[in-house]
Amino acid sequence: MSSPQLAFSLAGVAKRYGNTRALEDINLDIQAGQVVGIVGENGAGKSTLVKLLSGAEVSTAGTVTVAGEAIDRRDTGAMYERGVRVVYQEGSFVPTLPLLDNLFLLERAKTGARLTRPKSEAGRAAAVLESVGLDPGLMSRPVIQLSRSQQQIAEVARCLVSRGSIVILDEPTSALSQRDARRVLDAVRRVAAQGATVIYISHLLEDVMEVCDRIVVLRNGRLVDQRVASQWTAAELVEAILGGTLELRAALEAEEGAGVTAGASRVLELDGVSCRGLYGVNLCLYGGEVLGIAGLGGSGKSLLGRLIAGREPFAYDGAMALGARDAKSIGVRRLRNMVGYLSPDRASGGINPLASISENLLTGKFRLVSNSFGVVQTRRKRELVTDSLQSNDVRYGKADDLITSLSGGNQQKVLVARAYLGDPALVVLDEPTRGIDVGARLRIYDDIRARAAAGVPSIVISNDAEEIATIADRAVIMRRGAIVDEIMKPTRENVYAATVS
Repeated sequence: MSSPQLAFSLAGVAKRYGNTRALEDINLDIQAGQVVGIVGENGAGKSTLVKLLSGAEVSTAGTVTVAGEAIDRRDTGAMYERGVRVVYQEGSFVPTLPLLDNLFLLERAKTGARLTRPKSEAGRAAAVLESVGLDPGLMSRPVIQLSRSQQQIAEVARCLVSRGSIVILDEPTSALSQRDARRVLDAVRRVAAQGATVIYISHLLEDVMEVCDRIVVLRNGRLVDQRVASQWTAAELVEAILGGTLELRAALEAEEGAGVTAGASRVLELDGVSCRGLYGVNLCLYGGEVLGIAGLGGSGKSLLGRLIAGREPFAYDGAMALGARDAKSIGVRRLRNMVGYLSPDRASGGINPLASISENLLTGKFRLVSNSFGVVQTRRKRELVTDSLQSNDVRYGKADDLITSLSGGNQQKVLVARAYLGDPALVVLDEPTRGIDVGARLRIYDDIRARAAAGVPSIVISNDAEEIATIADRAVIMRRGAIVDEIMKPTRENVYAATVS
């Protein structure tokens, strides 16, 4: 009896970036026709492994074999020729083009085809769409008119249209509702049933355990365990990912209501808040508290933060109150003054690279340094900027220097300082330490805690379980637009387990 054909084989594969070890001594065989799940924490090496398999990166050491052939030339073109296709979480369709054109864009680009063959392409596309559970009648629609699950399944279909035999899926269901996720998982099963190999990367362990034949665990750049999916329990999988025994949460849950929230006033309360992307959210923030909101990409945590801070239209059902006042009666403009906010993206949603340090600090806050006629008072401005930059340990030359003259960590400190300007009732900080060094991170943590102790509670939104455990008194976990868990004394282990389980 012949052994199953291998789609991929990695022997002693390593990848280093300077002194940083991203992958080390990876030995992995992936059988053709299987769905293999790759799981691990952020930084475990999953993204690097995908880049090696797709040809976007070349390994520092080791051998990569595709369908029994050792690959010397490993770039995206060489791997494409051998049937490797990647579907990234963000998607890659042109939203205004019809689905049919999108299905063939990649193939046309790779083959250099100058002429289209509408009838031939439509026939191929219809067969593939039907095979993955999509209505072929969708081909004429612009992609923007398709639902999110239809778009994700269509991305998989494009891999098959271009005759891909190895499909790598990066977080295919994390931004989808439960119902839409089921549709994508069904499409994955259909693809594997047709003989394609699927490598399934996800933090959602429930989906991984449901759809995968085998599950591989990476930790700190090493392959630490792999088993047939049925041999894993959810708790064992989390323990393998984290590298230790999962803490029992019964004692923590028994202490509900203890700590900073005991006897504290409610600064913010949401009761059954629902809108597009949020479903029945109930949430309280207490005076003196740092509340963590954890969840994967697409969980709705950033949307919730924007809504609380008045950065989203007030098109929601349910009620939101700031102190004793209904948020809708306050109005969006006033709410923005009452709630400080830090965007998760420093480059596109935070700094203005063409403006000075002081101008970036005061963006949206110039009322604090202006007289009743709206004229900026130079002395008041100088004093406020100097005091704020110094108290937040921003290391700078002159306040009138461009913000880009600062390091990334100091730029982030400016944005955090801005969020707290003007005595807000509360502050929402979305990924407050993304992309900065450990020293700057610890300084920002200290500042958040000091502000809470001084009477300005904060909501910290983060993908990082360690960050939530470090900074938060209490944490809520979001998944697919809803709060699914609450943890009174967050630790890295129980936050991560609640996020992915």
